[in-house]
Amino acid sequence: MLLIAVGALSSFANIGFNDKTSSLHKQCLFAFLTLSPFALITIGLYGNNDILPASSMVVALIGIVAHKKRLIRFLSGSVLAIGCLCKFYPLIILPSLCIRKRQIDWSFFSGFLGTFVLLTELAYAQWGSSILIPLKFAGSRDSKHLSIFNFIRHVLGFNIDYLSVYAMIVVFLVCIAFCILKDINPVSGAILTFAMVLSFYKVGHQQFFLFFFLVAPFALRYWISSLSKIFSRPIAGAFLAWLAYLNWYQLEYSITCGMWKWPAIVFRYWGAFFYAILSLVLLVIVFRSLSSKRAATD
Repeated sequence: MLLIAVGALSSFANIGFNDKTSSLHKQCLFAFLTLSPFALITIGLYGNNDILPASSMVVALIGIVAHKKRLIRFLSGSVLAIGCLCKFYPLIILPSLCIRKRQIDWSFFSGFLGTFVLLTELAYAQWGSSILIPLKFAGSRDSKHLSIFNFIRHVLGFNIDYLSVYAMIVVFLVCIAFCILKDINPVSGAILTFAMVLSFYKVGHQQFFLFFFLVAPFALRYWISSLSKIFSRPIAGAFLAWLAYLNWYQLEYSITCGMWKWPAIVFRYWGAFFYAILSLVLLVIVFRSLSSKRAATD
């Protein structure tokens, strides 16, 4: 139900200014993204709890983009904090949401910080330092699935998994600096930063990509309606090809027992390579657009 609710919000909710997409456009975005094979398999079949942090990221993003009221922005920060207490990775988009026009949105940030501190204290009182186990576990795991480190380890024979954490930190800082310097809007900044950091995470589980399918309807409506240069034919094609590959990968994964059955087993360790190629193509096109003046904040 949460998948449907957040998908509907992303597809039909107010975007904060004149929406140039038609009712048919919204319905198609909902059908092809929210009800995509990737989303339905990830949540409906596997029941991954990543629907909770992914939903919090989308709701918080919509809250600060579509609404100007301080209360809404405060509550949006609280929603993101709740998502972070489910899994830590929503923290990645925090700078994109609370720093705009090189100023901190104190309404959003206070909502986030207050809720995060309160819930962390309650969790620590209940479970102690064990609440940090997920962070320690993430650092000790081997590379998997869509991570390029998985391809390098199994196909090329080099285990450089230990570089993942350092690469993620560097990429995260570079993305934040780029978005601040170029004054990138929250929608583009959140998607860019999360995609970049996730691309260097050694545990490339498919469920981590759920955020993109949930936020895509809102992002596409935002880009089209704002006449942003981000929405060009090359970017649209590369973005849709990227999502289509994730759809295909998850579908193939589900019907071949985790790609352990023929013929998918031949492709099992090469999936990350082709994902990396598509990501690189999309990244180059997006960076060219974001570097232009017209790609600045709304």
